[in-house]
Amino acid sequence: MVYLVTCFIPDIPHPILIVYEDQGSAKSTLSKLLKRLIDPSVIEVSEFPRNTAELIQKLSHHWFVFFDNISHLSGSTSDILCKAVTGGGFSKRELYSDDEDIIYTFKRCVGLNGINLIATKPDLLDRSIIFEMERIPKDKRRLEKKIKEFEKELPGILGDIFNIISKTMRIKPDVKFNVLPRMADFALWGCAIAQAMGYSQDQFLTAYYHNIESQNKEVVYGSLEAMAIMEFMKDRTEWEGTPSQLLETLKKTADNQGANTDKEKSFPKAANVLSKRLNQLKPNLAESGMQIMRKDGSGAKIICLRKDAENTILTDQSSLSPQGSSLTTDGTTDDSVIDVESLPL
Repeated sequence: MVYLVTCFIPDIPHPILIVYEDQGSAKSTLSKLLKRLIDPSVIEVSEFPRNTAELIQKLSHHWFVFFDNISHLSGSTSDILCKAVTGGGFSKRELYSDDEDIIYTFKRCVGLNGINLIATKPDLLDRSIIFEMERIPKDKRRLEKKIKEFEKELPGILGDIFNIISKTMRIKPDVKFNVLPRMADFALWGCAIAQAMGYSQDQFLTAYYHNIESQNKEVVYGSLEAMAIMEFMKDRTEWEGTPSQLLETLKKTADNQGANTDKEKSFPKAANVLSKRLNQLKPNLAESGMQIMRKDGSGAKIICLRKDAENTILTDQSSLSPQGSSLTTDGTTDDSVIDVESLPL
């Protein structure tokens, strides 16, 4: 609900809404209803464009775009989506016969749905909120006619949203953070919106940090080299070595766990490639309790791995499950059970 209301706030970065689950979970229906509310259009959900130019044009023509049934996102496409939600400029040649460029600059609201979690690049997940839906039981399914009755409720829903925004604008100046979370502008407005809806700032931040924790785990679980680091450091607190030594160590660790790194295309084959990957993974590994640092050595850079004893989300085999631990509003772990589904996000 908070995310929905923020989509009516212009000029701030909005997280990419990623919805995934098996068929029969009403992903496409949810996408259409959100589009009707936020940015009505004859085309309610879109197929993903075939090329970069079409994607940029689609984003430039809509405030809120929901792409339906996505199965894969390339690295370059992920980069475009990151720029689209946080604000960026794009250019293309006006005509093939001249050198004039058309410049697109915008911030947009973007949604993606698919059977699997298609966002794997750390930068994209860092700019997202993810929702895993559940398959709807047969006795709970609704006819399309019932869904169309949503149109009758639309004016009242919009009125409620605008009333919430009115309250939010009075609350927002008093919202304060000790530590700014990711997508700070969204979090700031989110806290104010949650309070306007009758929740507390802590309740919203608990839900938001829980989602961030899920994102971190998706990044780590989706990276063979990150999982190899966590496995290698399971019984260690510190390790130092050159990039080449680390690559060989991670290769052996992954292969001993049943991987075949020689055939795995995503696994880095050179030390410089591993170094670039670690730069991308560094924030997510840090959130998972693993610090990556570099220092000068005699002729080569030294990579230092250090396990954070106070934030070891993924440092033993039992915590390598998707459940993990819960986060409090300041990002620390809490053993108490939190019903996150009841919290605003």
